[in-house]
Amino acid sequence: MDGKAVAEYASDLQLGLRQQDVPEYKAIRKIGMSAVLAMNIRGLDEINYRILQMAAPFYFGIPSYVLDDIVSVLEEIEFIKVVRKADDIVSIIPDVPFYEDVFHVVGDYASTQKLREVEQLTVSILEKLQQAPQNVDTLAASLGADTKLFKTSIGIAEKGGLLLKKRARGKDILVSPLYFSDSLEALADLAARGDSKRLQRLISLISSMQGMPLSLIRQKKEIKGTALSAEDIAILEVMAADGILKPPRIVRPDNTSEDFIFTPQPGSARLNPARREIYEKAMALAAAVRKGELLPEAYRIRNPQALLASFQQKKFLRANTEATHQYKNLSVMNLGKLRKVGGGFSEFHLIDIDENHEAIKIAKQLLAGRTDIDTNIDPNAIITLSSDEEYVRSQISRMTVAASATIISDESKKELEQLWLF
Repeated sequence: MDGKAVAEYASDLQLGLRQQDVPEYKAIRKIGMSAVLAMNIRGLDEINYRILQMAAPFYFGIPSYVLDDIVSVLEEIEFIKVVRKADDIVSIIPDVPFYEDVFHVVGDYASTQKLREVEQLTVSILEKLQQAPQNVDTLAASLGADTKLFKTSIGIAEKGGLLLKKRARGKDILVSPLYFSDSLEALADLAARGDSKRLQRLISLISSMQGMPLSLIRQKKEIKGTALSAEDIAILEVMAADGILKPPRIVRPDNTSEDFIFTPQPGSARLNPARREIYEKAMALAAAVRKGELLPEAYRIRNPQALLASFQQKKFLRANTEATHQYKNLSVMNLGKLRKVGGGFSEFHLIDIDENHEAIKIAKQLLAGRTDIDTNIDPNAIITLSSDEEYVRSQISRMTVAASATIISDESKKELEQLWLF
C-alpha cells in the first residue's frame, strides 16, 4: 500500500477513534492526526495557538499534549508556518494548498514512518471494509495474517467502533460504520451470501458514474461500458430498496419515478453531521443534472460540469420546460427557488448561501467520479479556530465530549494480568 493510501486510512482511523487511546497504535495516529488537522485548517488565517490547543481535543480528537508533535509534522511538510516566542509556539499560519492533494503530501511523510505490524494490518482491514462488508474468515485468509495478530487487530477495531461484527446466515460479517451509515444488517446479509466481491465491484462502478438512473442500468445492463449480469442488477435493486444506496428520486412529467444511484453515504465520522444536509443537497443536484443529461424530456444537458460552473457563477439556470420537475426536490431542500417565466418555462435561482455553494462543489466532484471529497471537515471547528478565546470557552462549555478511554487488546490484558501475579 502506498503512502497516500496509508494517510487516507490513518485519517479515517483518527476520525473514528477520536479521543480514545490505543497503546498499540502510535505512528498511524500521528499520521492520521496530521491529515485531519491539515484538512480542517486549509484556507484559514493565522490561528492563535492557545485557541488551537483548546479546540483540538474537542473537534479533532488531538490531545493538547500531543499537539506540538502534530504541528511539527505539518511544519516539516510545509503545510504551516510556526510563529514562536523563545521556545513557545504563539500561533500557526496555515499554508495548505488547495490545488494539491493533502493525503498525497501527508502520504510522503507516512512513507518515512515505520508502522507496527498491528497498525499495518489494521490499515489493510480498513481498506477491505471500505470496499464492502467482509466475511471474517474470508478476510483473514485473503490478508494472510497471523491468526493471533488478526484477532488482536479486529478486537481493537471493534472496541474502538471502527467496525461492527454482524451475524448473518450463520456467518460472522464485518462492516465498518466509517464507510457505511445505513442498513448495515442488509449489507451484512448480502456479504453473508458470498457477495462481498460483487458488492465491491458494484460500488466501484457506481463511484465511477455517480447518479446513474436505475432504469437506464436495467435497460442497458451496464455502467460506464462495464456489462452487468442479471444478478448484479438484482443486487443493485435490493440495495436501493433497502436504503443502502438511498437514491434521490425525481418524478417525471408522466408521473413515472426515476431513482438515481449513488455510493452509500459514509458514517458520521467521515461525513461530519453538520455537512450531511449539504451532502444530500449535492446528491439531489447531481441527480437532477444526470436526469437532464441521460433522460431529458426535450433539452439535453451536454456538459454537466459547465452547467454547474455556470450555475455557481451566475446563480441561476436558464429557463426551460423541464425545470419544474427536474429541480423540484432542490427547491424543497432550499438549494434554490423555481421562478415561472411564462409559456411553461421556469428558471432555477440559487439561494446564495455558503452551504449551497459547497453543495454545488460536492455535486461537481460526485459527477466527476472523485473519491477524495472533503466530507469530514467540521464547519464549527473552522468558526471556532477563527474566534477569540472567550468564544472558544463558551463553545466548549456547551459541548458534551465522551470521556477519553484507553482501548486495551485482549493480549495486552493477559500480559498485564501476568505482571500483577509477580
